[in-house]
Amino acid sequence: MQHRVRGVLNDARQILSAGHCGSNGQVAYDGGGPTNTMGPIINDNNPRDTLMIRVAAAGRIYTGPYNAATSIGVGGAASDYVGNYVCAGGASSGEHCNVRVSVVNQFINVGYVIGPVTQANHVTAGACAAAPGDSGGPVYSYRSDGRVDARGTISAGVTGTAVCPGVFANGSSTVWYAPLLRPVGDAQIGSLTYHGASLIQG
Repeated sequence: MQHRVRGVLNDARQILSAGHCGSNGQVAYDGGGPTNTMGPIINDNNPRDTLMIRVAAAGRIYTGPYNAATSIGVGGAASDYVGNYVCAGGASSGEHCNVRVSVVNQFINVGYVIGPVTQANHVTAGACAAAPGDSGGPVYSYRSDGRVDARGTISAGVTGTAVCPGVFANGSSTVWYAPLLRPVGDAQIGSLTYHGASLIQG
């Protein structure tokens, strides 16, 4: 489950996901079968590795293992700073916490250059942070009120550096993600600012 946002245009609800997962005009599916459509893809931006899916959505994300049905409300969004701890959650491998931000405002080559992205690494060597199929999934941090702060959407990893649960065992102990926010006055802007969107809370 990706982060839910509300776009400025017509106050429409959308899901924010990874740009390399589709193109404008395509229809997104939820993985439950060929008839389980979500909605049309819009605002695809490959250099930022973000896109939006036009669909009614609530302000919640899935948590737990890849096959769990548990979810939690999103209370807000937060900027990334080196040393922050985050969790990454993807459809392929599920939720992984104890992942620490190591670099912000990176631009990386994934066959073409994407950025800005945040790099975070699992604190345990060889432990899973993300796996193939997790792209577009949420990165977040837990709050004291029982909800989470949204941080970004998963973009990339380094396969073969971790053993992951779920669909693909050949995963990554590093995750790069497109940040939702950057601090005021920063040289870069996050996905919410770029798309003129606001976060739906739950």
